[in-house]
Amino acid sequence: MIHLLYATTAFADEFGNVRVYHRDDVILPCHVTPTTATNVTWLHKEKPTSSLIYDIYLNGLIYKNLRHRFSIQDDAAGDYSLIILNIQPSDAGRYRCFNQQQLLQTYVIYVTG
Repeated sequence: MIHLLYATTAFADEFGNVRVYHRDDVILPCHVTPTTATNVTWLHKEKPTSSLIYDIYLNGLIYKNLRHRFSIQDDAAGDYSLIILNIQPSDAGRYRCFNQQQLLQTYVIYVTG
């Protein structure tokens, strides 16, 4: 089952908390305006142990060890939503989307089941 998360769904509360089941798929929206983003970055967890997932400056690629389950929507309309397939307990935690050091969106994933 894929959960498409927006603040109005039952899957994410007003604070960006997301509850998903182990092995589900999830899409974390991140939209950039203007659509000609010069730098979009997704980070997982908290400083100083943040894990860089995606950075447009690094050829816009998901890091090699994540490519089999993580991807970016990355379309011409400024949609850089993070897609995570087959959620694992290690995927729990805070996810942040930035554009040029400006925080655009924050989610906290809780994995159950």
